[in-house]
Amino acid sequence: QLFPAALDSANSYGRFETVPFSGSFNGAGHTISNLYIVNFREPSTGMFSVLDSAARLDSLTLKDYYFQGIYSGGIAGENYGVINAVHVDTDTLDFVTSAGGLVSTNYGEISNSSFSGTLKGAYLGGIAYENFGTISNSRVNIKNGTAGRELTMFGGIAHKNRGTISDCNTEGGIKASVNIGGIASVNYGLVERCSSSVDIVGTGGTTYTGLKINDVAALGGLVAVDSGKIYNSHASGDITASATNA
Repeated sequence: QLFPAALDSANSYGRFETVPFSGSFNGAGHTISNLYIVNFREPSTGMFSVLDSAARLDSLTLKDYYFQGIYSGGIAGENYGVINAVHVDTDTLDFVTSAGGLVSTNYGEISNSSFSGTLKGAYLGGIAYENFGTISNSRVNIKNGTAGRELTMFGGIAHKNRGTISDCNTEGGIKASVNIGGIASVNYGLVERCSSSVDIVGTGGTTYTGLKINDVAALGGLVAVDSGKIYNSHASGDITASATNA
């Protein structure tokens, strides 16, 4: 964690009381290779911990990046600022739960960015675990693995979308247990001008604390469970379901 949490600071804030990064980081198109982060002790981690509303991160690629953590993201745990033209091209990011290829939770803006690689864990999003802000003009090429974890949920761009996802596209393959969507697992917000060619396989057929997964599994080319709005979008991937609600 290059910009670490400072839990005893009077200026700390956020879900995990971290001191945010509030400056500007311009990668100038350069690439950071072979970054290795393992941190299960502090949630909300990544290359940065928290990017506050004044922060801006531009023009950077992380390649061959290995990460293990919880409630985290490849770039930041939480983003309140602007992430633009940032790309994560990696083999595996291994999250226990509630994580995204770029951020765990997005309250700000993510644009012109991408994730390519494998995500492992539960409750995952290709760009963000949960989006309250905007994600635009971004793409995901996903090869995921459940690593035997039950009740895995997966959204190609975001697990939960409560904001806006626009002009995004996803491709690759997702294999998980329940609530798998090419763009979002659960959509409460707006999805517009998006496309997904993700091949989705719902594993189903198992139980978790007495709950039959194949009774609750929902699969959707764009969105698994929708309570929001979807405009001018399409899906073309194959869906293989063991449950009926696909």
